[in-house]
Amino acid sequence: MHSPASAPIQLASRLSLVFGLVLALAPAFAPHAEAADTVRRRLTLTDVAETQSKELREKAHAARVESMAALKDLIKTGNFQGDQKAELIMRLSEMYFEEGRDLYLDEMRVYNAKVDEVFNAGGSPDNVHIEDFIKASREWQNRSIKLYEQILSSYPQFSRADEATFFLGSALNDTGLYPKAAEQFTNLVKQYPDSAYVTDSFVQIGEYYFNEKNDPNKAMLAYKKATVDKTHEKYAFAMYKLAWCYYNLGEGTTAINTMKAVVQYADGGGSQSKIQLQDEALKDLVLFFADFGDMEDAIAYFKQIGKQNLINDLLKKLANTFVEQGKFDQAIEMYRRLITDNPTAPVSATFQNEIITAYKKTGKKVETLAEIDRLRTTYGKQSSWARANASNQDAVKDATDMIERALHTIATDYHNEAKKLGTGAGAIKVYGLAEQAYRTYLQEFPTGKNTYEMRYSFSELLYKIKKYDEAYDQEMQVVAIDTKGQHSEFCADSAIFSANEMLKREAKANAGAGPDPGSHAEQPLTEWEGKKLKALDQYAQLFPSSDKVRGVIYQSGYLLN
Repeated sequence: MHSPASAPIQLASRLSLVFGLVLALAPAFAPHAEAADTVRRRLTLTDVAETQSKELREKAHAARVESMAALKDLIKTGNFQGDQKAELIMRLSEMYFEEGRDLYLDEMRVYNAKVDEVFNAGGSPDNVHIEDFIKASREWQNRSIKLYEQILSSYPQFSRADEATFFLGSALNDTGLYPKAAEQFTNLVKQYPDSAYVTDSFVQIGEYYFNEKNDPNKAMLAYKKATVDKTHEKYAFAMYKLAWCYYNLGEGTTAINTMKAVVQYADGGGSQSKIQLQDEALKDLVLFFADFGDMEDAIAYFKQIGKQNLINDLLKKLANTFVEQGKFDQAIEMYRRLITDNPTAPVSATFQNEIITAYKKTGKKVETLAEIDRLRTTYGKQSSWARANASNQDAVKDATDMIERALHTIATDYHNEAKKLGTGAGAIKVYGLAEQAYRTYLQEFPTGKNTYEMRYSFSELLYKIKKYDEAYDQEMQVVAIDTKGQHSEFCADSAIFSANEMLKREAKANAGAGPDPGSHAEQPLTEWEGKKLKALDQYAQLFPSSDKVRGVIYQSGYLLN
């Protein structure tokens, strides 16, 4: 039992010890008017701890342990009542929570290492449960929560009850008890309407309904109340989330205008967080414009804000968004604008390729083929674009690869579709488009890794549409490329059939114009007799073991007799 004379001195000494040791760990006692600043410091402690060295964290931990012991002793043995005791309990609860957060950092390192170990061993990270790793930190956080609850139940008239309520809600949030946290934030705005924590609480209520309950209506009501104080640090964030509420409720124009207000607010300069928020708002406006806005308005807006380094990127994302949403006409128009803005830019070839993709998805075959031809002529190796980008050979090569892929894909896709259609006007039209693509491909890429296959497929198409003379030429070229290739024997045989078909036409065309039947003079081979003989000789020489060789030799002899 302390004597009346010594008690104040000992109390002052012990309070000095406690408050001095924890000064860097938790907010100092502050007047009610400074409560919001206190919360800001509290909320940054975890970030600070994450960047501290192990040595500093160990020292902080030791200081906190000593401070917690001293505070517990003061609360237990000191003759404190009312606000004084509530202050001490609140300080202890804050340190409990910081101890939990400090432990949480170590626990998460162990947890992440375990996830990596399981993943690298071929297992599923889903089998690693975070709850098994955060038991120690959660125990400290739960102790903190109990102390906050004790303050509010035992000291309802505590001058910092609003702050205790907010801290309790924050602690419950951090431990994943979101409904209980939302209940505390709701209690705060009802019981302490003049508190410095009202705006923060409305933000947290909005977050609960937006993130956890998926209720944009209730979230919107909370965010609106959080935007009443335009000087508050959370104002821009509340506006940002309010814009998303409007978006989710289908109120497109209001969503766009609200997000524009966020950009304008953040444009006033200031903290890094403002800059980051503006960047996010600009990115989200791409989606908002794509879903609800007018493209001309979008372009005018992005140009108006004067961030030239972002305009093309944002407009590109807007075009991509149109593609994802199936708005292909808008996407095509956007890509054309991007090309027009800077036609010699390396990326312009990619934009043209995106136009091709968009047309393919619309099923407009003629237009798709026309756009591929535009890609070929505008961005090919001999184009003015290629000359302008001569120093960027990677871009030129990429454009060439895009041309090759586009022609290859369209030719084979249209060919396969035509075969499925079978006969009729529709099939004839698609065969014609495939033919055009094959011709252009082989003109651009007469040699290459895919030329063998493309000539084989083209020969098949030509035979199907009865262009036997050209089919013969392609079949002979397939064999010449690789005599041992997968399709070479088939094409060598097919060339004989193509020549036969042309011989029939030749005979029909020359009917009645042949030599005198009574003449015994030796007659020269006609054009297609000579070509057939060439195909026959080729087959016999390259595939002597084939069971068709006997017939081939017979046909050769017949032609020569």
